[in-house]
Amino acid sequence: MSFTARDVLERASVMLTDTKHVRWPLDELRIWLNDAQRQIVLQKPNALEITETLAMQAGSYQQLPAGTTALIRTIRNTVSGTKITPIDRQLLDATVPGWHEGTETVDVVHVMQDQADPSAFWVYPPNTGAGQIEAIVGKLAPDVPRPSTRPDVLASYEIYVMPFIDLYMGPMVDFLMFRALNKDIHIPAAAARAQAHYQSFATALGIKLQTETVATVNSGG
Repeated sequence: MSFTARDVLERASVMLTDTKHVRWPLDELRIWLNDAQRQIVLQKPNALEITETLAMQAGSYQQLPAGTTALIRTIRNTVSGTKITPIDRQLLDATVPGWHEGTETVDVVHVMQDQADPSAFWVYPPNTGAGQIEAIVGKLAPDVPRPSTRPDVLASYEIYVMPFIDLYMGPMVDFLMFRALNKDIHIPAAAARAQAHYQSFATALGIKLQTETVATVNSGG
């Protein structure tokens, strides 16, 4: 089941009791909706995944294309069809010293990842730069653009279909509520509600909260 930007904005507006979009204009909520998309893929890189062909660069070090958040799984070499298997880099370092300077080939045999650098990976043997692999990768969601006409009308956001499965609609609404209520952070009731919505967002995404005062984090318009 798909959902649109309108679905998220409408739910948030109802919960804010601001269906006329006076205190929280739709274009302001749209900005926070784009923030919500980025937060989701930051915390769960596989929230938006596609199968894609990646062109190899010469050498062992490979950089993911722009707009790609993570290499989730490699499938095969597209030219030969041979499979690719993951391997622990420390094991390869121990068994094949100097493998980075080995003979370059078109096909990839093994792939290695480093959680400290999710935008890159390594291949063995080093590649000639002519190889291509099929892989499942995480992607950034495109921003919901500002409607060219009537950005203050809810129906203008109906055409923007969100690229996530519908399970992410609830967390998106919670993130919008968190950001919106932080606009009134000086009001105790708003601060408590903002924190509760961020807690719901974090729980849905499996985020471990480090502080009890999360409502003041990333606030703003």
